[in-house]
Amino acid sequence: MQIRNKLTFQFSAIVAIILIIFSISIYYVAEHFRYKNFNKRLKEKALNTANLLIEVDAIDISLLKTIRREYLASLPEEFVRVYEKENKIIFRDDTISFKLSPEKLNEVQENGVVEFRVGDRQVVGISYKDKYRITASAKDLDGIRQMSDLKYTLISGNILCLIIILLSGRFFAIQSLKPIANITKEAENINENNLGLRLKEGQRKDEISKLAITFNKLFDRLQDAFERQKRFVSNASHELRTPLTTITGEIEVALMKERSKEHYIEVLQSVLEEAKMLTKLSNGLLQLGQAGESKGITVERINLYLLMERIKEESIKRFYGNNLQITYTESELLSHIEINGNEELLKIALINIIDNAFKFSKNKPVFFKIETNDIYVIFKIIDTGIGITNADIKNVEQPFYRAENAITIPGHGIGLSLSKKIIHLHEGKMEIYSQPNQGTMLTIYLPKLEYEND
Repeated sequence: MQIRNKLTFQFSAIVAIILIIFSISIYYVAEHFRYKNFNKRLKEKALNTANLLIEVDAIDISLLKTIRREYLASLPEEFVRVYEKENKIIFRDDTISFKLSPEKLNEVQENGVVEFRVGDRQVVGISYKDKYRITASAKDLDGIRQMSDLKYTLISGNILCLIIILLSGRFFAIQSLKPIANITKEAENINENNLGLRLKEGQRKDEISKLAITFNKLFDRLQDAFERQKRFVSNASHELRTPLTTITGEIEVALMKERSKEHYIEVLQSVLEEAKMLTKLSNGLLQLGQAGESKGITVERINLYLLMERIKEESIKRFYGNNLQITYTESELLSHIEINGNEELLKIALINIIDNAFKFSKNKPVFFKIETNDIYVIFKIIDTGIGITNADIKNVEQPFYRAENAITIPGHGIGLSLSKKIIHLHEGKMEIYSQPNQGTMLTIYLPKLEYEND
């Protein structure tokens, strides 16, 4: 069911229920007042009859009947009866075969006043001076007819109102959903060929405008992701094509004619170097793709001392030796500091940054400082290399991006992007401060855990 139909039916149902309840309330209130007013008239007739019969000595039964018939307006099928004790009738002005049970007469004697109805007939019983019981009864034909007219008026009015409600509900549902329909129509025009299109945001005040603004922000993120993906694929293709082309060319040249053993060894060494570069690039691409996924990653408490030991071991394998100078605040013991995360991924992130520091400072000493505060463990990797311009700082974290002053230095532009993804995955942040030809300081903030003393 379409939302506009659903809204129409829900709106109509709610209003219909309210209208029906209101109509029923009106009917029963009107019926209540009709019943009470008619009973009041019956009481007045009963009391007037009793006063004339009992209190006025000059009036006998025959005269009373004459007065009632000629001077008092009668009600439809009316009767008034006066009883003495033992239910003996002393006055009766009717020919109606309607009998009151002794139980009802006794109830009148006990309660003083009794009101009840039998079908369309209303009956009132009054105890008079504890000696007499007066009953008056009639049918309120005019009132019943008016109530019937009111009932049919309310029913026909409700039906007419329901039709109007359905039509107006349909109209308002269409008008209310029209902006959403416009958004849907505009959104259908946005595809990979025109990602720059955006939804109209109106006056930016109502809920529909806020929805359009939210969608536009989503489209901005999608466009950015799509463009980054296109750049990534383009750059990856270029980076992979270069070593493959080199390998293919060298092998084809070597096979054109018979060569010496030394020449074949030289070709194989060159191919091996290109293959290593290709393997390193493939591994970087794989790690870069996996770093953005938190599923399947083991997270545990990591002791900072053990993590730094692994960093030292890796730096030795890479022949950095004492050129990597690790220092930390004297008041802190690394073995008493823990962070939450995946040790292997954090090692990759830190080693990539250290590699960059050595690569762009031509293997000059790199300083690795560790600081802490109440919230973070802070890593600072400082080099004295070529530095980064302000224009390049905002882009160096993008995959395959190479700063202008780093074009001649071997690399693929993956390491820093991979490190940033890993840090972000660990709910940390990374900041870069650099000056061309003076060096770079890269600061990493990782959430600190409370130390658990076993």
